[in-house]
Amino acid sequence: MNKSEFKTEFKNALWGSIEIPLFLKKGVSRFTPHLSGLFISVLVPLLVIPIYLILLPAEEGLEEKSFIFRLSILTCSTLISSILYLSCIYFLKNYNTSKLEFIEFVTAFNWLSLSNLLIQIPFLLLGIVGVSSWDIIYDMLILTIFYSCAYLTFLIFHLLKTNWAVSFAFAIIAVITSEVVNYFISIVIQSS
Repeated sequence: MNKSEFKTEFKNALWGSIEIPLFLKKGVSRFTPHLSGLFISVLVPLLVIPIYLILLPAEEGLEEKSFIFRLSILTCSTLISSILYLSCIYFLKNYNTSKLEFIEFVTAFNWLSLSNLLIQIPFLLLGIVGVSSWDIIYDMLILTIFYSCAYLTFLIFHLLKTNWAVSFAFAIIAVITSEVVNYFISIVIQSS
């Protein structure tokens, strides 16, 4: 891949990560089903994680832990939940879905972590500035999770060619997988 192709692919993926939460069909078609795009997309969640750690207060029990420790915990959690979720979707997807379409879905799914961050930043800034308490901010962040389920449903519907109900179930599986992994990781941390 040369420099101009990389620049075009990167620009299209950025636009796609903005257009999908707006439910624009064009956003779904902006991701390429190439392995190079897939490898670049894996870096997006890894770059978003430190931003979350900077903006969010430390979880209970992790206040005294170093930034590197919390970064490794959140990175492990994100990697494990993403691998479990994508494995589950791979085996549950429509049999008519090609491997290239699935690679395109994985690429788009990774880029949606940037969309989630952009949607949540205003709420996080309200907590940092002190306009609102963190209890209220966490309630608002839960609402953004519902919104992210909606546009993930939209993405799944168009890329994996399933019906809306199956697409919504796949989106809910993403939330459940993430919560279950976070729960088990917190148990492991508390027991050590």
